[in-house]
Amino acid sequence: MSGRSKTSRPSALRAYFRAAEPQVGIPPGSGLLGIAALLLLIGLATSSGSGSSSAGCASFFIVPGVVLGVWSGGKMFRSWSRRWRRLREAAAGPLDEEVQAWLDDGLDCVKERALLALSLSDEELVSELVTIVAPVLWSVDGIDHEDLSFRTGEDGCTRFGVYSLAVIALTQTNLGVFRCEYDFIQDAVRNESTCEYHYRDIVAVSTSKVSRSLRMRSGERLTETQEFRVSVPNGEAVRITVDAVEIRRMTGSDALPASGAEKAARAIRAMLRQKKF
Repeated sequence: MSGRSKTSRPSALRAYFRAAEPQVGIPPGSGLLGIAALLLLIGLATSSGSGSSSAGCASFFIVPGVVLGVWSGGKMFRSWSRRWRRLREAAAGPLDEEVQAWLDDGLDCVKERALLALSLSDEELVSELVTIVAPVLWSVDGIDHEDLSFRTGEDGCTRFGVYSLAVIALTQTNLGVFRCEYDFIQDAVRNESTCEYHYRDIVAVSTSKVSRSLRMRSGERLTETQEFRVSVPNGEAVRITVDAVEIRRMTGSDALPASGAEKAARAIRAMLRQKKF
């Protein structure tokens, strides 16, 4: 890691993700600036006539043209300034390798937090913790809307500002699950919950398509997702959205980074076979 202080990490990550936000091709205000130029031309052409009526008519076009020109010019200047600032931030921001190292460290800390929340020790586990990591681009309680961002780095890996996590702990008798949303930009864990099930009570471990109605930061609706689920007889379930066509389309990725859902399903099914038969 680069040695960048932890206090500067959120601002560095905001710059990293903000640099990837789409830029409008034509700056705001350019159309109005064209109208202002047309008004000025009409006013100047009218002023070439003789008499007070010509002067009055010219001012009718020139004054609004000047006001509109100043206002739209300022709007264009602010737009270009923002673009230039984002380019400078991208150039000075953290590299993909540094961001990935921060993400790996953050996920490791969530695993440690999961063990504490589940009141488990490493000695009680029959295998390593399995973590399902899935992107979040829709509104979540306790998460700043501005953190719902993403960027595909120079290394081809798409990273997100917020993730939904499920840490699965397998013991001799029980399956423990720690659920949360991880705000990567803020390095903060939100909406924590835990549940624990006896293996004999688990009736299904599945990955299936599910219809949803979630509005993403872009305004686009998330309508169909792929969901990992662990179900028990009373209707309760551990559910986590791991993929969606709309997210892949928005990020321009043919496939999202591996969520770990298949690995989790294999690990749980292996324990179920041991304990139920």
